[in-house]
Amino acid sequence: QAHETVTGTALAVAGSTEGWNEAHFHQPPYDLIKASLVGNIELLGVVRALLLGIAADRGAGRTADLRNAEMQCARAHLFALAGGNDHAGIRNGNADAVVHYLKGRGIHDVIIRYCLENDLLFESRKYHSAVFLGYDKGGVPRYGNVRGTVGDYKGELSGSDKHYSFGIPAGAANDTLHLFESAVDLLSYGTLQKLDGKDWRHENLLSLAGVYKPKAEIEESSLPVALVQYLADYLHIRKVVLRLDNDNTGRIAAATIKTLLSKRYAVAVEIQPPPQGKDYNDCLCLRLGLPITKRKERTKER
Repeated sequence: QAHETVTGTALAVAGSTEGWNEAHFHQPPYDLIKASLVGNIELLGVVRALLLGIAADRGAGRTADLRNAEMQCARAHLFALAGGNDHAGIRNGNADAVVHYLKGRGIHDVIIRYCLENDLLFESRKYHSAVFLGYDKGGVPRYGNVRGTVGDYKGELSGSDKHYSFGIPAGAANDTLHLFESAVDLLSYGTLQKLDGKDWRHENLLSLAGVYKPKAEIEESSLPVALVQYLADYLHIRKVVLRLDNDNTGRIAAATIKTLLSKRYAVAVEIQPPPQGKDYNDCLCLRLGLPITKRKERTKER
């Protein structure tokens, strides 16, 4: 189904992957349509026309419907970039496996539903992985973090731009940003806020989609690119709370980020590791009496 001819021109089919670095793969690769840049443009044009036509039929051609179709087209062709990989069609018909996985890690139903309804999360069709989407300031999806719902698979959709990691904005204007290592930690913190009777969308939340590993000399280190991009896009941020893991790697990362932020940005910085457990999902599971997910040693840098 993923390789049906659309334009009438024969397109070469090549194996690709759902992840970014083959050294970290634990699942078979997706089969993706791979063509020249011209072939991609033709394919996108055909589907774009189809989506626009459907929206026009449903909404009598109103401007609002066409705008909606434009966004649907962008989301349907997430990461169909110049590299030639077209990921349209990897979304599963439902998100049952992802919902089951996240509930097993303690994430609140309301938060899961919010992510699904706002196209921040979907389930991949072939392996039923959780895919957390990151958007740029214009609302265009630019990043896909993949987390296996079985096993310890972690990766990214090909063509992902690490500058735009998974995050959830505040429900109303707020100048505080909370930073996490992973999407699950972010959702766990939101769940903890909700369990405490607080508004879980009161402040901005951003994940790094992996471990930030600074260099030995702080002055030679760079800030995580997702954080740099966020501060460039949202100039109203005045406070950053670092909620990284409570282990040696996380503590070094938090100390480095705090030092660099304080020197380069006019923001207040706080370090708030989880009060118990290694990370915020451990903290949530301990509170709910759920088993803590065992993870392999962290080696990947973001």
